[in-house]
Amino acid sequence: ISILDGTPAADAAPITLTVNEAALSTAGATGSNPGLTTESDSLPALSFTAGSDALSSFAFSTDLSHLVSNLDGAGTDIVWVRDSATQITGHLGTAAGAVAITLTLTAPANIAPGATGSVTVTATLSDDLPHELANAAQTQSLGYAIVQASDNDGDTANGQVNVSVTDDVPTLTVSDTPTSVVEGGTANGTWALTPGADGVSAVTVTFG
Repeated sequence: ISILDGTPAADAAPITLTVNEAALSTAGATGSNPGLTTESDSLPALSFTAGSDALSSFAFSTDLSHLVSNLDGAGTDIVWVRDSATQITGHLGTAAGAVAITLTLTAPANIAPGATGSVTVTATLSDDLPHELANAAQTQSLGYAIVQASDNDGDTANGQVNVSVTDDVPTLTVSDTPTSVVEGGTANGTWALTPGADGVSAVTVTFG
């Protein structure tokens, strides 16, 4: 007697989640626009279609090697930890460092044979990240995590979750009109600085 396994589930289409440092309003950092809600992203969801067997288990892969650890070219910036089947955290500097970003998986109890269901991954930023210097408000890839959906036979389908972060940058607003001054005189002016999530290390004023 031979038993042929049925049609397996197919891999889900890749998705991309993007979080924005400007929206931060946490103990770790305050962004330039903390009223935004884009420090967290959960759309779109992964879409899995079960094969002949129901999909009954959903988990992050234990392989975290596709997630980026060096963001500014100067060593390890993020250490990724798989805390559980449904949570991955990115820590600043070391595994004991502050949590800068969290990936959380939310899935249905199962997806019936032949049916399609959604598995949601939420990326939540909680601190600012190192970035390449003088590269403006770039959106930088943090690599990707893999979600594995398994049936009762142990067959597995994968879903790729790409994660990106948009850097926050300081803005300087000068509110005065141009003026001229004679040698030895004094020039006065006012300006407003919004430091952004990464803060400001120096301000240079140039007359010319």
